Amino acid sequence: MDKLEEYIFKLEEIISDTKKREKNVINFVSDVMQNEETVYNEEIDGILSDFAIDIDNYEPDPVERKAEPYYFGDEELLEKVNNLLRILKNLKNGNQIQR
Repeated sequence: MDKLEEYIFKLEEIISDTKKREKNVINFVSDVMQNEETVYNEEIDGILSDFAIDIDNYEPDPVERKAEPYYFGDEELLEKVNNLLRILKNLKNGNQIQR
């Protein structure tokens, strides 16, 4: 499994495994930020880095979310994850990036 496929798998886990969602988000962010190899190309690496920084503001607890205006919950997380999955799956299938 190459790195692109690995990230697709991890993003799908964020969607499907609701009990481990927060942990999967943390692991995904950590993995992207610590990765030193090129995943696909510089543009995708940049998209992944920006995405990881963004989803680091995921907060599953509604009470905690109120503490910071930039925190967001499951609905916004799933929207962001699905958008990135669409981009990565298009690339995997040899298509161009469509944002």
